[in-house]
Formats: sequence, structure tokens, C-alpha cells
Amino acid sequence: MAVNSIASASKRHRASHVLRLCSSELERMIVSPWFAVPVVVCLVLVALSAILNYLSYSEWYGYAVQNPSKGYGMESRLMVNYWVGTDLKPSSVALYFLLPLLCLLPGAGSLVEERSSGYQQHALSRLTNRRYYGAKAFACFIAAGLVALVPLVASALAAALVAPYGAPDPISYVFLAVPISWLTPSRDLYFTQPLLFLAVWTLTAFLFSGIWATALLGVSLFARNATKLFLWGFAAQLFVNYATVALSRLMVQDASRSLDLFTLLVPTGYEGVITSLEGMAASLVVYGALSLLLPALFFKRRCYL
Repeated sequence: MAVNSIASASKRHRASHVLRLCSSELERMIVSPWFAVPVVVCLVLVALSAILNYLSYSEWYGYAVQNPSKGYGMESRLMVNYWVGTDLKPSSVALYFLLPLLCLLPGAGSLVEERSSGYQQHALSRLTNRRYYGAKAFACFIAAGLVALVPLVASALAAALVAPYGAPDPISYVFLAVPISWLTPSRDLYFTQPLLFLAVWTLTAFLFSGIWATALLGVSLFARNATKLFLWGFAAQLFVNYATVALSRLMVQDASRSLDLFTLLVPTGYEGVITSLEGMAASLVVYGALSLLLPALFFKRRCYL
């Protein structure tokens, strides 16, 4: 009985230590300019989109008041169409274009910085490799996800101030030409539960931003410079996007499949390429492998580039 009690107390102590370590790493990443700056940039872009959406809605509302018989599709000019993921405003496109880079800033380069400062050597003298990297990966995932989550939630609140809530009419949807593809995941929710549709895509952005940043954290085992790591990571997303577009021209039937974050994070896709569940699943496998296998295989046998 005493042995079991001691073992249980030891497990609780280890769990408490891991929890404190994770919360400490997360606090270091969030209470930092490297978290505040990307969030502010995203919020500025969201604010610009909200202003443009307000002006657009007011203009169409004025037309509808002057010509009630035409309607101008006002029954489907609803909140869900004035969110950054569906409004197609230039600032919204810029937001999703920059997210694969901005989500890296809070934590993806932290291993590189701690190696160069000597902090990593000090930390590993007190912690096991598993705990140190595990806490780092957890904090990096959450911080990167929040860079996407905060502005998208803010955009949903702004959209609620611009237009009324409701489910778009499928007939008016054709009139409005909102590029929600029939392959778009959760497409049915767009016409039945718009708020749930926004929640699904907001959480998707949180998930993929976190996984992408954690994958780059794993790749940083081979990097000497955090700036180069960020730029090469962003360039990799551009390469995947343009390679997908090029393959789409060769194989029309696969034109909707893409693995880059420019497409995966937004329901309307990017540059005419729409995401799919297959693309999301493949991306989870690829980014998950980078974030888990690289540290597991090379944490002690790393070569810096």
C-alpha cells in the first residue's frame, strides 16, 4: 500500500513538473514581441477587411432600399459572407498569405535562439531531452495556433456587426458568386449552420498553423539562423502552392487538391486551387512527420546548416 502511494505521489509530481514546464514555455512565447507583432499585423488586416465589408454592405443595402423589387441578393448578404475567409477582400487575402510566416514567429525559431545563447545547454543539464523538446513543441503549437485564432475570431465578431446572421440561400449563393467549392470541407454547414462553419474553419486554421510551426521547430534542429528558417519555410509553402497549380494544369481532375497553407487555411482556397479533405489529411501526415520524426531521430545527431 505504501509502495503504491509513493509511486502515485511520484507520478503526480512528474505530471505537475511537466505542466509547470509547459506553462512556463508558453508564457515565454506569448508574453513576447514575437507574439504581439504578428497578432497586431493580423488584427490590422482584419480591421481593413471589416471596413471594406461595411462599405460594401452599405452600398448594396442602399441599392436594395431604392429598388425593393430587385433585392440585390440581400437575403444572402449575411455575416458568413463578410468573414475574412469568405469575403475575398485584398486585406483578407494578404492575411492568409502572411499567416504561414507570421505563425512561425512566436516559437518556431526558439530552439535556434536558445542554442546560440547557451540557454539550451543549461536547460538540458536539468531536464531530459523528451521533457525539454516536448514542452517547447507544446508551447510552439499553442502560440502559433493563437496567431491564427485571435484574428479569425475578431473577424467573426466584426462580421456580426456588418451584416445579420443567417443561412445563405443556395439560389442567391449563385448570384453572389461566393467561391465555396462543392469539394470544400464542411460545405453543407455554410448553408445550414453558418456559425458552425466559421468555427470549423477557425479551428482548422488554429490546428494547421500550430502543426506547421511545430514542424519548423523540428526542422530547426538543422538550422543555425532563425531568419533563414522562417524564410525557407515560407518559400517552401510558396513552392508547394505553385507546384500544385502547375500539376493542376496537367491533371484537371486533381486541380482541387493542395497541401500548402495558403489553400488549407481558407475555405475559398488560393489562386483558383480549392482544398479538400484528402489534401488536409495528407498535410497532417507530412507536417506531423516533420514535427515528430525529425526530433525523435536526430535530436542528438543534428547537423546545423
